[in-house]
Amino acid sequence: MANEILRMQKISLKEAIEEIENFKGWLYLSPPPWSVESEGFFYSTDVDLLPVDEKKIRDEFEAQGWKSTVSKEDIEDIIENTKNQIEDPSIDQLFEAFNFFYENDAYIEW
Repeated sequence: MANEILRMQKISLKEAIEEIENFKGWLYLSPPPWSVESEGFFYSTDVDLLPVDEKKIRDEFEAQGWKSTVSKEDIEDIIENTKNQIEDPSIDQLFEAFNFFYENDAYIEW
C-alpha cells in the first residue's frame, strides 16, 4: 500500500488550485498548518477494488500523515464562488477561501 503513495503525482496546493482542470478525485495534503506550497496529491477511487481494499488504501494515506481534504469538484466550486465575489482573486485569496471551506463546510463571504 505504501507503493500507492509513491505512484501519486505530488503537487503543491497552489498547483491544485491554479490547475484544477488537470486533476480528479480527492485532494490529500501534508499535515496542517497549510500554505500554498503545502505538498499533496489527488486520489481517485479505484472501482476495480473491493470497498474494503479501497478503504485500506485511504487508511494507509492517513496513517502516513496525509490529510483528506476536499474533492476536485469542491475546489472548482470554491474558485467559482470566489470569482463571483472578487473579479480577479489572488492565489492567497483562493487559498483563504479553500481553508475557510475546509474548516466550515461553507463558502467565504468577501
